[in-house]
Amino acid sequence: MKKLVFITIFFALFAFAGCGSSNEITDEPTNQTDDPTNPDDQTNPTDDQTNPTDDQTNPTDDQTNPTDEPTNPTDEPTNPTDEPTNPTDEPTNPTDEPTNPTDEPTNPTDEPTNPTDEPTNPTEPTEPEIECTGISLDASTFIPYYENVYIGFVENGILGDASSDDLIQIEFDEVAVNSYTSTNYNCTACTIVAQDNNTEDEKIYFQKNGTIVVSEYDPETMEMSAEISATLVAVTINNNYFTPDETDCITIETGVVRAEESSDHAIKTCAGITECKKGCDENEACIENCFSDISAVARTQYLNLFSTCNEAHNCENNYYCLWENCAEEEEICGMRGDTENYNIPYGEVTINGTFTYLHAEGETEILYSHALEAAFVEGTFGNNNTPVVDSEGQLLSYAKIAPFKDVPEEKNITLVQTYKKEEGKSFGPTVHIVTTLHETGTYKLGLSDWEEEARLFISNTDSEGEKICDHAFGVGTINITAISWTPGETTISVNGTAKLYSYKASPHYGGDISGTKWVACEPKN
Repeated sequence: MKKLVFITIFFALFAFAGCGSSNEITDEPTNQTDDPTNPDDQTNPTDDQTNPTDDQTNPTDDQTNPTDEPTNPTDEPTNPTDEPTNPTDEPTNPTDEPTNPTDEPTNPTDEPTNPTDEPTNPTEPTEPEIECTGISLDASTFIPYYENVYIGFVENGILGDASSDDLIQIEFDEVAVNSYTSTNYNCTACTIVAQDNNTEDEKIYFQKNGTIVVSEYDPETMEMSAEISATLVAVTINNNYFTPDETDCITIETGVVRAEESSDHAIKTCAGITECKKGCDENEACIENCFSDISAVARTQYLNLFSTCNEAHNCENNYYCLWENCAEEEEICGMRGDTENYNIPYGEVTINGTFTYLHAEGETEILYSHALEAAFVEGTFGNNNTPVVDSEGQLLSYAKIAPFKDVPEEKNITLVQTYKKEEGKSFGPTVHIVTTLHETGTYKLGLSDWEEEARLFISNTDSEGEKICDHAFGVGTINITAISWTPGETTISVNGTAKLYSYKASPHYGGDISGTKWVACEPKN
C-alpha cells in the first residue's frame, strides 16, 4: 500500500515557581529562653525557685553573696540569654519571619506558582475534549479490492451529505489472521474513510489509533473477516504527506467486516482484462469498461504488472522496460501472445540511411531517378532468421510524403525499402519507416504516441506495392540527424536499432493484438 507520512510539531510549556510560607515551628511563644524570672516558666533552668544560687537555698546567701542579685549574671537585665538580646528571640531570630527562607512568600512549594498546580501543569489537558461522530460499517458491502486492500461503505450516510456514499478502505501491509494495533497514525493495518466519496465536498479521515482483529483470511480468494475499533481524524493530503485536524474526528466503536468475493464477475483474471481490451480498438470508453466488473485477483495481477513491477524498475509504464523486467507478470496477464508460433523477439534490425530527395505526395514517375539502390534497414526476421534484404532483388529505397491511414487528415514522411519490379517475380519483404516528426533528435520506435515515436514495419506487399500484412513491427530507437518536409532535393538522414515483434506475440502492447487494424502475416519459418 501506498504510505502516508506526516510531521507533527510539539510545543513545550515552561513554568517558573515563586515561594510561599508554611514553616511555623520557630515562632513564639515556645522559645525556651524567654523571661528567666517568670515563676511559671518551668523549663528555664535559670529561673527563680530552682536556681541553686538563689535566696533561701544558697548557704552563703547574705548581702555580700557575689551570686545574689542584682549582680547575678544569670539575672535580668544582663543575662545574655534574656530578651531583648537573645539571638533566638524576635525580631532578629534568622529563622523567624519575615526572613526565614522557607517561609512565605518564597516557598517554591506554595501556591500560586507551584509548577504542579493548575493552570500551568503540562500534564493537565489544555484543550476541551472533542466529541467524535460515531459511525457503523455496512458489513455486507465489503469486497476484496486487490491484494491487502478492502473497501466497503459506512451505514446510514451519517457523514456529510446523506445522499452521497461514504467509502471506507482498509489497507494492510500484509493480511494474516492477527490483531493489528495502531497509535499516533502509525499502523500496519489502517482504515481510511472518504466522506461524500467522489464529490467536490469529499473529506478524508485517517486512522489515528485503534485495533483491527482479523479472524479469517483466504489468500487464494483474498476473502477476509475482521472487527474494527478505531478513532479517525480528518486530514488534508498534500502529495504523500498529510496534516491532521484533530478537532474533527469519527469513531468506529465496533465495525464488523465480512469481505467476500463475488462469483459472477465478468472478468476474473488479468488475462481477461487483456482480452477485453483487444476488442476496443483503442476506444477509451470501451477500455474503461473492461475494468468495471473485475475480481480482486484480476485487479491485483494487473496492478502487480503496471504498478508494483513498474515502480520497482522505474519503468514509468514504458513498454520496453516492462518487457525487459516484468516478463512473468506479462505472462500472467496474457500479454506475451502466441509464443508457440511466433518467437519473442521475432527478429532484429539496424537502421542507417541518407536520402537526398523527398518525393511529393502522388509523385511516382520519377521515383527511380531519385531513389537509392541500397538498403537502409538490414537484419533478420521470423522464426528462422530470414534476411530482411532479398539478395535476388534489385533494391530501391526512397522517401515520400504520404497520407496516414490511421489519421487521414495528417501527412507523414515514409521511408521505403523495396525492389524494382520484374515481370512474374515478387520480391520481399518491404520495409517502411513512418514518421510525423519535424525536428531532429532521438526518438522511440513503437506503436504509441506519434509525437514521440516513429514506426517501423517489415511488410508483405502486392505487385502494386500495397501492404497485405505485416511480418513484424520494430521496437527500439531511431536518431533523426536531418529532416525536411519540403519536397525536392533535400536531406533526410536516420540511424538506429530495433527488435521486431509480430502482432500475434507483442508483449509490449497486450500480447496478441492482431485484428482488422493490425493484420499479422502467417509465421515466417
